[in-house]
Amino acid sequence: MYLARALESEVQAWVDQGWHGVTQTTLELFNYWFSRDEDTPEQFYPCQRRAIETIVYCHEILQAKTLQQLFERIAPEAPLLHLPLKQEIESIDFPKYALKMATGSGKTWVLAALLVWQYFNKINNERPGDYSYRFLVVTPGHEVLNRLLDSFKGKRDPKTGNRNPEASDYKRPLFMPEGANWRERFHLEILEPTDVKSNATPPDGPFVFITNWQQFRLKTGAQDLWAQYTGEDVEEMPRGEIILDFLSQYSDLVIMNDEAHHVHGKKSARGEELVWRQFMNLLQERFRESHNNFGPFLQIDYSATPFYGSAEKKEYFPHIIYDYELKTAMQDMLVKQLFLEDRQST
Repeated sequence: MYLARALESEVQAWVDQGWHGVTQTTLELFNYWFSRDEDTPEQFYPCQRRAIETIVYCHEILQAKTLQQLFERIAPEAPLLHLPLKQEIESIDFPKYALKMATGSGKTWVLAALLVWQYFNKINNERPGDYSYRFLVVTPGHEVLNRLLDSFKGKRDPKTGNRNPEASDYKRPLFMPEGANWRERFHLEILEPTDVKSNATPPDGPFVFITNWQQFRLKTGAQDLWAQYTGEDVEEMPRGEIILDFLSQYSDLVIMNDEAHHVHGKKSARGEELVWRQFMNLLQERFRESHNNFGPFLQIDYSATPFYGSAEKKEYFPHIIYDYELKTAMQDMLVKQLFLEDRQST
């Protein structure tokens, strides 16, 4: 985790200087989030705060436009020592970050804070081209999908099936100040998987599209036997193609990838690119084709276990910029504790 190690002291020094160089919007949010009275009922954990600050430091201060640029500025020697790492980072030509945070340390609230940070910088027209209020939030399956829908739309009533918007995380005072300049300007359309269809009218304003990565199935390029013999295309357009068409209508996008270890990988057992990589490559290609200037096109991954393989073959994602490990989370009493009781038999 070359980036995480190199950034640790650098971000600390920057924080000690008072977040010098951030936008006015970011500065106001940071003061609201991190400089509040100690008696305030809800506050970010120190690990959540440092994860947020590290992302903002990379994006606003270092302003690296690709993963390779980030390595050149923070850990230039690392790619020279490892050819596979060099090849990997050269294949990612957009800003891509990963936050390694132990399960239970509050990744969902970090995701929410970073969404609010992007949203208000965008509507305040801070540094055009660096911020977006259009979000793709990706989950590994229905369980995490429902957890994120709880966060965005409020918990579902098991009796009625309806959600209570007032129970949304985004209604908490923690994330933004009250008043005309902040909460009254926060209007985010929330789209579930079934809301994005081939004939659906795309939103004009801010939105977040929350879906699971299994929806990104693309054309295989090979027809089944029935289609080959009859000339009939029996399969409707794959969901991934519909989502590509939908997202590429816009010129900016922030991708939030929850539990990112489920979708990342280099190649399948048959040597094929995994669905997620295929989708991201095609999505960026569509952006280039559809827009003379686009941006940001930014990806943030969240995971407690951001690596390929296991045991001695474990290989951490190259874009990890912050590491909050399980041992530290246990020492900070943020996760469930394990106690062993030693008893003498009688």
